[in-house]
Amino acid sequence: MTSDDEATWVRRLKQGDEAAFERLIDTYYGAMLRLARSLCPDPATAEDVVQETWFAILSAIARFEGRSTLKTWIFAILTNQARKRAAKDRRFAAWLLGDTTEDEAIAGPDCATAQAAMSPWPLDAEAKVHRDQVLTIVQEAIENLPSNQRTVVILRDIEGLEPAEVCELLKITDGNQRVLLHRGRVSIRNTADQALNPNPEMSR
Repeated sequence: MTSDDEATWVRRLKQGDEAAFERLIDTYYGAMLRLARSLCPDPATAEDVVQETWFAILSAIARFEGRSTLKTWIFAILTNQARKRAAKDRRFAAWLLGDTTEDEAIAGPDCATAQAAMSPWPLDAEAKVHRDQVLTIVQEAIENLPSNQRTVVILRDIEGLEPAEVCELLKITDGNQRVLLHRGRVSIRNTADQALNPNPEMSR
């Protein structure tokens, strides 16, 4: 979508155009639910956060100034809604504080393990299972990540946000963002490798 197209869309939203809001829901509901599920402890809470976000969007759209993309603005509102819910429920404390340690080295872009985590899986591994099964393995691996890693992976690798946008949304440093992304990618890669080749010794 071009900036002109988005500007037209936003203008229609500000005018209360019902079709424009329906398009907004169709376009972003799935992405919002994925993000909410990465931030919330259970599906029901995630659904509540998404609904609260829609109400917040309706209330705030008139004040949208276009300093970020509409998608980033929506994600920021959703993240804030999740934080409000977290403040009411101390079970979210672990997510708010994060689980990184200060003495762990940051995996930079030149790190060999980071490159391995981002590289495609071998074709012979993919040939062992149907593509749908591979996708299921990856989806389950993402779901099983620690919540802060899962959120960063979803925002970067699924929703396609830039590092700076993720840092702004989650209020974390670039270094922390890179660590979480690296850990998440490595964990997903390891899980997938184990699922695709559970008994490497027997295949020799």
